[in-house]
Amino acid sequence: MVEIIATALKETVINSVYLLAFVFFAFLTIEFYRLFFRLGHSETENLIRGALIFALAVATSPLYTGESYGLLLDLFYIGIYSLIALFLMALGHVINDYVIFHKVKNLLEIKNGNLSLAVVETANLIATGIVVETVINNYFSPEIDQVGLILKLLGIFFLVQLLLTFSIYLYERLYELKGINLRELIYKGNISAGINLSSLYIITSFLITSVFSPEKSLTAMVMLTLIYFIFSVILLLIFKILIDLLILRETTIKRIIQDDNYFRALFIEMAMISVVFIYQFIA
Repeated sequence: MVEIIATALKETVINSVYLLAFVFFAFLTIEFYRLFFRLGHSETENLIRGALIFALAVATSPLYTGESYGLLLDLFYIGIYSLIALFLMALGHVINDYVIFHKVKNLLEIKNGNLSLAVVETANLIATGIVVETVINNYFSPEIDQVGLILKLLGIFFLVQLLLTFSIYLYERLYELKGINLRELIYKGNISAGINLSSLYIITSFLITSVFSPEKSLTAMVMLTLIYFIFSVILLLIFKILIDLLILRETTIKRIIQDDNYFRALFIEMAMISVVFIYQFIA
């Protein structure tokens, strides 16, 4: 009995140390954003704070749940990859700011209460977390060259950002056929448009990163990346057509976006993300 209690207490103390490490790096991430991007305390900016913590948790989760290499070594790698995740989240924000939503300054709009843009920024942070998590989960080991792994992570991050940008532009062109300009609506604070576009960030990053693994050759990963990129765009369109025909009988997705019925928009996008996640886990 004494041995069981001692073991339980030891595990509790060690787990508390890991938890404190995560809290520290979450605080560091928020402070960096506050100082570097002048993040304030409005409701929309608090949404970004929450997304930063969640994205960091997603990004570094394999280091907390995977094999332990000793407390000190674990904390060392948690620190290194938490800082890398922070750097990539900041870089992802810059790309989102200057490439995709280049007509405005994202955080300035978010400070002024643009919840639609805050939702998109949240999805962008989570997408970056998914990229980091996938690379660590599939490739990380203390025995391998960490510099090489970091370079691989950077390469995959930029590839996902490139394809994500392409998918957003393609997605927009297809929506324009229905008379909807998603980015302009997001600039104007249409929450449903932001929710609609945000699912593309998460689904694209999730599907594309799923093709990367040590077992696949470089040629196979490149081919699968292109296939999954095309598949992610087509899947979103097919799914929304089916929703229009089978579920939204008294309205349409176009009407939901135009009327900014963001509760229905949230239901549609969450359902779609769930279907994609289940499909990928089955595959």
